[in-house]
Amino acid sequence: NCLEHLPPTPITYHSLTNYVLLQKFPGITFSLYVDNFFTSSKLLAQLGRLGMIATGTIRANRIDKCSLPDKKMMSIHQRGAFESYIDKSDNTVAVAWKDNSFVKIMSNEHGLDPLSEAKRYSIQERKKFPFLCHLLLCNTTRICKVSI
Repeated sequence: NCLEHLPPTPITYHSLTNYVLLQKFPGITFSLYVDNFFTSSKLLAQLGRLGMIATGTIRANRIDKCSLPDKKMMSIHQRGAFESYIDKSDNTVAVAWKDNSFVKIMSNEHGLDPLSEAKRYSIQERKKFPFLCHLLLCNTTRICKVSI
């Protein structure tokens, strides 16, 4: 019976951390990409202390010390706008980015530099136009496109 093997409590930050911590792969570095259901600043800090690198979309209520703008503040900006925050104590970076919707991404792997040029299609102008984005956003977008 499959139900016997399910944990009695829902999957949380602690259970994901424990699962990752229990896996021992000496000498191998994994690059984890995490969904916003799991991502938190505590998880990325803990993984960083263990030498593991991770990137993930993050919900607004899971960024502890970070003062990124909210959805309302970002709505006044044009598509492609971003703001970032660096936590040097945990070696993490968080980016709020306005694309078709509002996205927050956090990473202990990718930094803010270098900025890279990407192209976006403008419905109003009916053409592609270049814009600058963090390497963090470019890498995450590329991985999302590959996984679809």
